[in-house]
Amino acid sequence: MSHGSGPVAVVNSVLVSLLAIGMMAVAIVLGRESAVVIRFGQSIVTGLQAMPTLEIQEMAISVAGCGIVILLIELWPRHGVAHFVSQIDGGTIEYSAALVADLIECDLAGQDGVQSARVCVSGQRQQVSVTASIASVSDADPQLIASRAASRIRDRVSGLGISLGRMHVSIETAKTGSMSSSSHARVAA
Repeated sequence: MSHGSGPVAVVNSVLVSLLAIGMMAVAIVLGRESAVVIRFGQSIVTGLQAMPTLEIQEMAISVAGCGIVILLIELWPRHGVAHFVSQIDGGTIEYSAALVADLIECDLAGQDGVQSARVCVSGQRQQVSVTASIASVSDADPQLIASRAASRIRDRVSGLGISLGRMHVSIETAKTGSMSSSSHARVAA
């Protein structure tokens, strides 16, 4: 099941929820009124009439259980944050996680000695955690790049009005592809 956002995801969520509720309703009718269901469905499923009521009730419980599981999966809060929120005078601004990651990536890619940067973000609504992987040119100082990258990440996140939670910056030399240095920074909330 998709846990995205947007109109399609909303429609999918509503349809799956209605399907789960429908499964539970069928299970309840089947479990409570099994004799009526048997008479009604006799022309379609003649083998159902020969089944003991206990087996029918067990099937009803199984169907209801599947419906409950599907409904819980669909309604359970999603892990991860799709948006970060910044408080401004009289309101809020929401930034998508993808936008925050792209902005930080652009900042890092524009830095001297950086060949490319990859950024992942996670966290809570007002606090972002950043993991950045940077490929540096072969003659660049990895510690200097890591230090500048950490500073740029802090500046970008604070410029958006979001708190920085955890930050991890790793530097890889583009020539060899192996880790030449790593800088880890933990920033208190």
